[in-house]
Amino acid sequence: MGDSVAVAARSDLVGVALAAGAGRRLWPLTLERPKVLCPVGGRPLLGWALDSLVGVVDEVVVNVHHHSAVMLAWLEWACGGRAGGGGPPADFWRSFASRPPELPTGPEVTRIGTLPVRGPAALGPEADLWASIEGPEALGTAGALGSLAGFLDGRGVLAVNADTLTDANLAQVVAAWDGERPLVAYGGPGAFRPGVDVVASITPWESIVGLPATPSGLFGHLWRHAETSGALHSLSVDTRVFDCGTPQRYLAANLAVAGGLTSMEGQPIAAPSPVGLTRSVLWSGAEVIEGEVLDGAIRTTAGRTVLARPVPTVAGHAE
Repeated sequence: MGDSVAVAARSDLVGVALAAGAGRRLWPLTLERPKVLCPVGGRPLLGWALDSLVGVVDEVVVNVHHHSAVMLAWLEWACGGRAGGGGPPADFWRSFASRPPELPTGPEVTRIGTLPVRGPAALGPEADLWASIEGPEALGTAGALGSLAGFLDGRGVLAVNADTLTDANLAQVVAAWDGERPLVAYGGPGAFRPGVDVVASITPWESIVGLPATPSGLFGHLWRHAETSGALHSLSVDTRVFDCGTPQRYLAANLAVAGGLTSMEGQPIAAPSPVGLTRSVLWSGAEVIEGEVLDGAIRTTAGRTVLARPVPTVAGHAE
């Protein structure tokens, strides 16, 4: 799925990066950042998700709930054209460290700016970036789309989960869509089923209007019934999909992207790492003291150290 497909950006689809989750399984890392801003391969997960959408569609929405202040600040930073170079400096993250996590009180859709084209499938123009601020509670995958019905105004949605990492080319996913049925693209062989690794989904306008604007999931409100009735277009994609939901899986994604080496936020993949640091992740501003030995560790900006055990293995790289 990695090859380019010559298609123009779709104006009948709006990209949505689902990013409002609390990331409770990734605790204590999510004490400092929302899950989607934890770095993989030197940059926040959300940066990879936005890259996959920009150029395939010409408008992108990120839904926001937990850690809303830092989320909105990062989105503004990303519109400065710098998101492809890693992440903001450590001072950016530290400026939010003393603030208690805030939750929005009401729904709002607001324009953030313009995102540049960076993704491998991006052959179209840059994209307008919007934030859908969810409050007083997060709406889930179905509720997030249902609440956007007024904004979408007849358009469908190409959605990705911003807390997973995949190298799929979304232009190919869109090219495979029949333009009518809901589509779920998933990684790996076999039939669509609960628990598959979802790469992306397309929800046509006719299905959007039937979704609630209350906390709910796409599987329960749309996909399960559509699959049973034969109205779901399920697409198996030959791609890697990394669910970063736990510290071990988060470390595994970093090791896979960096070829088994230590990953450092803001640094090129495979950049030299400090002596004594192996198979680990360093967030922006994280410090490693002289003589310290860390293996299979995540060191955060605030100095937290989270050990992932057992240390994930990467194909072709010895432990």
